[in-house]
Amino acid sequence: MTARLAAAKLNLIGRGLRIHLQSATRFFKAMAALGFADSLASKSAAGRAAGPIVARRLTAQERGGDGRPYRILDTSIKMRPCSGFSISSALAAEKVGAVNIHDIKRVTVEEYERALDRAGSGEQRWNPDSRETADHSIPYIVAATLTDGLVSLRSFDDAHLFSPDLRALMKRIEVVENPEFTKSFQGLPSRHCTRITVTTSGGCELVGESGHEQDELGAQKSNSQIEGKFRSLTEEYLGATRVQAILDRLWRIEAIDDVRGVPSEFVLT
Repeated sequence: MTARLAAAKLNLIGRGLRIHLQSATRFFKAMAALGFADSLASKSAAGRAAGPIVARRLTAQERGGDGRPYRILDTSIKMRPCSGFSISSALAAEKVGAVNIHDIKRVTVEEYERALDRAGSGEQRWNPDSRETADHSIPYIVAATLTDGLVSLRSFDDAHLFSPDLRALMKRIEVVENPEFTKSFQGLPSRHCTRITVTTSGGCELVGESGHEQDELGAQKSNSQIEGKFRSLTEEYLGATRVQAILDRLWRIEAIDDVRGVPSEFVLT
């Protein structure tokens, strides 16, 4: 097992812990997706309830190994806590940085067509009522980032989600397609590009553009990026000392004879 493969598994475990902490069934699905299906499904009702992860089991050849690339290496790793189609918006807004949102006259967000369709169109994008709908809303992601300078897990707490100032700013945000960005997204390798233009009440324009960053969705992530994301998702629940112990074990997972003990490391007591 390569270090990159271990990093990809580490990302999925950390993401699964944060997202599925409240649902045992969903947590066991995530673990099953990592290859623990047999041991988990046989030992728990939640595992049995999870059912199949895919329509059919992958063959050994499809999974990789013996000179073939592992399928898990095709995983896209998100470095911001929002939908994949709104990450480039967050990165572009971060380049503009935190501004006095009361001084913003309008914001124009140029997107590739898929992002516009999935996260930048429809009335619901301007009226999110939960963390789940907010992180799929380009107007919300941009407004929250311009407010704080970056998007984080705290960007989706009630203080942000129901902020009158943030909501007022969202109404001044327009999301449009940039045909060149759509071409970049459809090309190989695919690029997720966004340009944000903030016009102030005084007529100044602040511009931020994304599409070349190391944190971009399609970019290969380093081990330090993977570890940083894992810590941000787990330390609040498990503590820094325990998380470090888990990391030490996961980074050498290829040397572990029996991986069935790995999920127990994430049990909350």
